[in-house]
Amino acid sequence: MSATLQPSSSTPRGSRVIVYLLFFFALISPSPIWPAIGVRGFVLVVLVSGVLCLTLMLSQRALKIRWIAITATLFALAVVPAMYWSDVRLALYPVFLVSAALLVMHSNATERDHFVVIASKFMLILLIGAVIGYLLAAYGVQPLFTFNNTDGRPNYFFYTTLTNVYEADFIRPSGIYDEPGAFSFFVCLTAYLREATGKSRPMTFALLLLGLITFSITHLIFFAIFILTSQAGRLKLIQFAVAFSLLMAAVLASGGGQVIEDRFLSRLALTDEGTIAGDTRTLLFLNAAVVLFTSDHAALVGADSDCTLNKESCVEKFGPMGENLLSPLVSQGVFISWPYYLFLVLGLVSLTQGRRGLLFFAVALLYVQRPYLLNLGYSVTAILALYAYFAFASAPQRKAGHRQRARPPLKTLRE
Repeated sequence: MSATLQPSSSTPRGSRVIVYLLFFFALISPSPIWPAIGVRGFVLVVLVSGVLCLTLMLSQRALKIRWIAITATLFALAVVPAMYWSDVRLALYPVFLVSAALLVMHSNATERDHFVVIASKFMLILLIGAVIGYLLAAYGVQPLFTFNNTDGRPNYFFYTTLTNVYEADFIRPSGIYDEPGAFSFFVCLTAYLREATGKSRPMTFALLLLGLITFSITHLIFFAIFILTSQAGRLKLIQFAVAFSLLMAAVLASGGGQVIEDRFLSRLALTDEGTIAGDTRTLLFLNAAVVLFTSDHAALVGADSDCTLNKESCVEKFGPMGENLLSPLVSQGVFISWPYYLFLVLGLVSLTQGRRGLLFFAVALLYVQRPYLLNLGYSVTAILALYAYFAFASAPQRKAGHRQRARPPLKTLRE
């Protein structure tokens, strides 16, 4: 078997296999269902990468030199903390990002476009299920069963959605993910990819509007930025404001106002300490900052190898410091976490690119709240977002009322 894949004249066409691999790796693999049934993330990576490599050979697609260079750089730099902590597992930590890059970089525009279509339909189904599950809980229906997330917290199955936030007759739906914030994250990423690839905006608005069922503050921020960047004039903004006002009036008339006030607006209220009630990240950030600035090696190789390989042990040593802007740096050090911070820098630079740049900046904000760029699933969506952004930034601006670009017909896809 030759290690070099030869290019084919048919590569502009699409492969359904690669589309399905994108869908599985990006949106299905991050589900806590896999570890709950005993399937580890590395197993999923091996399976996806094996199928992908076979597909690339059969379609005679050449391995890209830049992917080889990126892979070599990632693993070479990861060797530094692996040698420092004498643990070879740290050298393998970039494997999720490397496999994600292999998949996305060797897909073509047709395949990525079809992924967005499938992802949109899937998210819509999950959101409809989330609304049904929310209503079931509101009427006192008990969850069908419970299992533990990888962090030990219980995850409840409400027939059509999962959730780890269950209080009396209230839930915050999380789709097939470990928590509502993760569900909101993938809804927002799908919305961004739809906008960047010229998909219908009414469907995108529907996804983001239904995504409010997660009661995520970050979702609300992303939605607000999306509205600012997508409305092409004062009239459009007025039309949206009227439609949104009518919807809110209907919700209030149906008695939903108290729920919004108790479960959503209360999370935006200021506490006596001057922080936002729904803010769960500030203390984590401050603790991570203390560890980072009191350790002479944390910035380079992480505070401890356990912060990457054994979270419970890390919390016992340093206290909780995950899920914030500094957690990748303090956990893995710059030799492993640098792709995450490079992504955030690109998000800041994108602010110079007008409305389109602002929307990508909103994507970067999602990764500030969920700093998992090197993790299973999140690595795929990050690279897809980058590809979409650079294509989006170079495409002509859409005018108000301009017809959306039609996606390629299904017949362009091969098995």
